[in-house]
Amino acid sequence: MVDFSQSTKAGSKRETIASIASYNAIVAGGDKTTQVLLQKKEASFNYLTAKILKEQQQQKLSALYHQALYDWLLFAPSIMITLVSGILAILVKSTLVPSEKSQSVIALVIAILQVSSTFL
Repeated sequence: MVDFSQSTKAGSKRETIASIASYNAIVAGGDKTTQVLLQKKEASFNYLTAKILKEQQQQKLSALYHQALYDWLLFAPSIMITLVSGILAILVKSTLVPSEKSQSVIALVIAILQVSSTFL
């Protein structure tokens, strides 16, 4: 609470002009109607602020959910397909697969896996 005091011509006697309780009281200047309207405005502002904070929280939770969904349904399978393709590519050039036909089939599987990994 702020007291505004004014010295009178009589000397050291001081009169209290106004006692201010809030910013709204300063703006209203003692008018009760204006003060009520300012309180309603402040309540509306607080309501909107709460709605905005709620929306922000929903957006953050949605982002976390979709990041987890992306990790498990797209990123991890793509990494696994690339890993299998790399292992098969090494296997094609090794002496473990002597048949030319088997090497061609494995090379075709590698190509298919790489294309599917690209589109994931």
